[in-house]
Amino acid sequence: MYQREVPVHWREFQEETAQIFLAAGCSAEVDATVNGVRGRHKVDVYVTFKKYGIDCSWIIECKDWNSNIPKEKVAALQSIVNDVGADRGVVVSNKGFQSGAVRLANKSNITLASLEDMKEYLGEEISKNEVEFLQDQVTRLKYAILDLNKPAEKSTQGQITKFTISSNGINALDFLGRLCVMDMGFDKLKLNKSGLPVGHLLESGKMASTHSTKDFLASVKALVNETSRFLEEVKSAET
Repeated sequence: MYQREVPVHWREFQEETAQIFLAAGCSAEVDATVNGVRGRHKVDVYVTFKKYGIDCSWIIECKDWNSNIPKEKVAALQSIVNDVGADRGVVVSNKGFQSGAVRLANKSNITLASLEDMKEYLGEEISKNEVEFLQDQVTRLKYAILDLNKPAEKSTQGQITKFTISSNGINALDFLGRLCVMDMGFDKLKLNKSGLPVGHLLESGKMASTHSTKDFLASVKALVNETSRFLEEVKSAET
């Protein structure tokens, strides 16, 4: 006989689970209601995503208990998954699972996991999604800087030679150059080349580099935040 312990932070457990799927590029709705053949079902997290162009859906049950999850809970989720036509059901437990639950889930479309298991399972998708998001941010900011362009000087050929927009002594051209360098860094990352830029100059005048993808992405995030603040300051000064 098992006894459920109602945790104080059960909602946070659901939210944290949803965030893992959101980080992997999925849609994730907490406390969702889904329609099935036999009726409507309230589920902890309803996850949807596309795989090879096909719409997929997973039903996630979050069990923040202080005891192992019994097979009855796995059977209940299996019934809901079948009724709504979901592709997979996942029981996320912070404790573990009884042996009967493990046997029932084996060779089925029910996955038993902890939060750490899910992070590891979706780790590659999370990393890929983060890289794509940051590269999109860099591209967006590059064009936002170009949209600020107010040339003060032109060459005889009509080419722009100077950006007049600046804030706190920093010229827009500086941000544009750094964003372009980071954009090339994403190309290196995709080609698995070494020497990823980290966004600051050495005494030699060359851009500092790293072999660490983590350090490169951290540098990109810092530049994205810095550039966003610069654009906000410029916008405020204009109004």
